[in-house]
Amino acid sequence: MAQRVEHFTVATPASTPLPVGLFTELAFNEGIVTGVRVRIPAGHAGRTGLQLWYSGVQVIPFRAGRFLRGNKGTYDYDIEDFPTGTSWVAFTFNNDRHPHTFRIDLLLDEFGEAAEAELAPIVLIPPVGGTLVGLGA
Repeated sequence: MAQRVEHFTVATPASTPLPVGLFTELAFNEGIVTGVRVRIPAGHAGRTGLQLWYSGVQVIPFRAGRFLRGNKGTYDYDIEDFPTGTSWVAFTFNNDRHPHTFRIDLLLDEFGEAAEAELAPIVLIPPVGGTLVGLGA
């Protein structure tokens, strides 16, 4: 279960076709992204599309060049062993004559002091008559 969720509403004006599209930065306090949820409200009717990028590389959908498309749908992605940070952007297009929005939720775990505060201490016990390797004790 994520420790924090960052919510974003990404608006795409009418008549924002490919290849132009629109990049929208997803700025948030750093953390470890463990999941992504994208909601496409009713009314999109497959005329819009969304990709999520990290540091200049498309990561969702996983196949390059593909878009999340639909109408009143939700896409969930579990992310493991993925880079962290705030270099996330949404790339959208809209072939409709009406503006549309997407809802993006980034599920995050904390790192640093906030994460360390939740970890139980670990007691290291050296073997009888030995020392712990690498600790110089």
